[in-house]
Amino acid sequence: MVNKSYKTGKLIKFYSEFYFLEFCQFFIKLLPLKAAYKFMAFWGILAYYLDKHHRMRTIQHMMHAGIAKDLKSAKKLAMKNFIFISKICVEIIVFDKYLTPENIGDHMEWDITPEIKEVMHDPKGMILASAHYGNWEIAGLASSVLVRPIVSVMRPLDNPFVGKRLKEKRMMFNQELCDKKNALKALLKALRKGKAVGILSDQHAGGQEGVDTIFFGHPAKTHVTPAFLHFKTGAPLILGVAQRVGDLKYRFVARGPFTVEKTGNEMQDLQKLTQMFTTELEKIISENPEQWVWAHRRWLDINR
Repeated sequence: MVNKSYKTGKLIKFYSEFYFLEFCQFFIKLLPLKAAYKFMAFWGILAYYLDKHHRMRTIQHMMHAGIAKDLKSAKKLAMKNFIFISKICVEIIVFDKYLTPENIGDHMEWDITPEIKEVMHDPKGMILASAHYGNWEIAGLASSVLVRPIVSVMRPLDNPFVGKRLKEKRMMFNQELCDKKNALKALLKALRKGKAVGILSDQHAGGQEGVDTIFFGHPAKTHVTPAFLHFKTGAPLILGVAQRVGDLKYRFVARGPFTVEKTGNEMQDLQKLTQMFTTELEKIISENPEQWVWAHRRWLDINR
């Protein structure tokens, strides 16, 4: 629902953005998939040159993490990253054109261990920590059909009209959504019903939401909710991302399950468990760094 307190200027901005994106979606859906990729790649390259703020932050973060050793290699990788994100935008737009509950398994291969395969059907539910890597939107959709119903956390977008459209796409199949504000209660309820819960855990987590971790050798605050839910319910905790391997083709890469023996020091236990899946995410990103969204603010010793 649109907040009635929005001023006229803001509403005009919201409607302008919404209808521009609606037109872009309509146009892209008319194109063959290959042509849509090429069309959006052009806009990805254009965004790289015009969006100085995100371009510089992406380059800066790649060098800060040690993924790129010098400015030249960082710029080259950052360009790849912008183009990659443009492809993900195409795929999110055309999900409802190409994907159905019946065929989504044909678009997903699996990189999981026998231990993870076993906990995917644990009666206590499952906690899926994920990231803005590969195609994060397909991760929840595929899990909801191929594993079990999933409840994912969604932060409201600044533009409520765009947010409503994205919400519709995320709820195409068996995925349910809960607002970030009241997420904990909804996630606990979902786990009690044996469902999976999905949490994007790769962005900076301020306040009580985060614990201290090391990410690519630098201090970072990481969301503690996955670890908290694991200790609270006993539900298995895994890290899972949908790595892009081709046009509308993905590999579900999962690591874990993660657990630590309780020591009586709750914060220490939460920190240790959170560091475990954070370290595994770092390894996954390192293999295909162009597939992670580097423009997000992430570390405590840069962009504060």
